[in-house]
Amino acid sequence: MKQLYGILNYRSMEASKLLAMKAQQSAESMEFMTRDMHVIAQKTKQETVSMRIITLVTLFFLPGTFISVSLLVLLLSLVSLVRISHRFVHSADYWWVDRKESLQRHSQLGATAV
Repeated sequence: MKQLYGILNYRSMEASKLLAMKAQQSAESMEFMTRDMHVIAQKTKQETVSMRIITLVTLFFLPGTFISVSLLVLLLSLVSLVRISHRFVHSADYWWVDRKESLQRHSQLGATAV
């Protein structure tokens, strides 16, 4: 009976050693993962600072950019409207001049024919 207890005690001790080794490996693995997570957390903190800076720069420049673009679009539409109206006025002038010259020619032809 004493020998049976010795064998059981030995097997229990071997199982405890195996479990202790597995626990040690698991702890080392967790320590490695914790170090990696710490590095990731540091990088995330740096990126967060960068994102805040980008956000502040955007908040500073975006309204001015929006206003500038809006005014530029308004200015360009006014310039194109002036060009269109300028063409219309000049084309009307040319039509009137052409019509006047045409009437003068017809009146001169009519006067010479009589």
